[in-house]
Amino acid sequence: MSLGLNADGKGHVSLSETVGSYWVCLVAPSLHPLLPSHITNTSQLLTGKIFLWLDAPDSITTGTNLTQHSPHPQISVLTSFTTDATGLNEALIYTVDVCRSLSLLSHIRTSTSSFNATWTQSLTYSNHGDLTAYVDDQINVQSTSGSNSAANVASYSYARQISYPLAVNSTYTVDPDGNYSITADLLRGQDVSIAGSPVFPTGLRSFEALSAVLASYPAFQGSALVTTQNGSAVYNANPYAGTATSFGTTAQDMVFSGIEVDASNGVGFPDVRGSEELYHRYVKAANGTVVQNEETLVGRAFGGWAWGPGFRVAPAQQARVAIGSQREVLGRERGANGNTD
Repeated sequence: MSLGLNADGKGHVSLSETVGSYWVCLVAPSLHPLLPSHITNTSQLLTGKIFLWLDAPDSITTGTNLTQHSPHPQISVLTSFTTDATGLNEALIYTVDVCRSLSLLSHIRTSTSSFNATWTQSLTYSNHGDLTAYVDDQINVQSTSGSNSAANVASYSYARQISYPLAVNSTYTVDPDGNYSITADLLRGQDVSIAGSPVFPTGLRSFEALSAVLASYPAFQGSALVTTQNGSAVYNANPYAGTATSFGTTAQDMVFSGIEVDASNGVGFPDVRGSEELYHRYVKAANGTVVQNEETLVGRAFGGWAWGPGFRVAPAQQARVAIGSQREVLGRERGANGNTD
């Protein structure tokens, strides 16, 4: 709701709308376009942003009604599949892409000045999957990214940029004797950059008093947090002997930095002109045992350690398995039509 409406002395009712799209199947079965978004429901449970303008005591800040630019979300879904000579589904490839943008503009009048205030937001989502070898091999790559910013005239006052990448793959193999193995890898990340003055602290002020950054700290206009996690695992089973072993490793790398930005960019997240790493940590574990832990504070190592060559990692986990349960482990049982569920 705009400031102009809030300050007109009248009562108002606000609703949130749930927007969705519906399928339309054309001639090509592998291409399923989505019609433009339409309202599917309404609710009085609201979420949103609150903007506060500080003004002189007893002064009422006013503004014009919002000018809104909110085009329909762009949604694309593509699928293709192949079958073998018997008609069974052998491979499936799919891609889902979604993007959305929003821009709001209002003219704000305070006791000392008047100016245009804008709020912009963008969000993109992508998901791509490859299921091959009768879904014994699976690859999934997903990405979610976006930004939002508040600006007065041509200079930003606050901006936030996010990115959440995710990649997963798994492979199932079986030898002529019936022994089988499952291998899997996962990589995910979180990148969050903030410029300006957020309501909630980002952690940047914790480094203000450090002597190593006294000279550069005043130039910081925001912060950047970049962290990645990755893991790999293997599961080997002998269903006829009723035994199985598993082994896995996980690791996480995190970097927190102060950043300098180009404040003249009034749309989206401002360009980053420079950055300085303030804190870094890397932790690795093998089979549930931490084998490496490294930390640096403004480039200086402290409190880190790593196990030497003589250190023994916990043995692979052992378990009893039922004969013929390999596809149950994967959740890939074949249905009555012969296709994988």
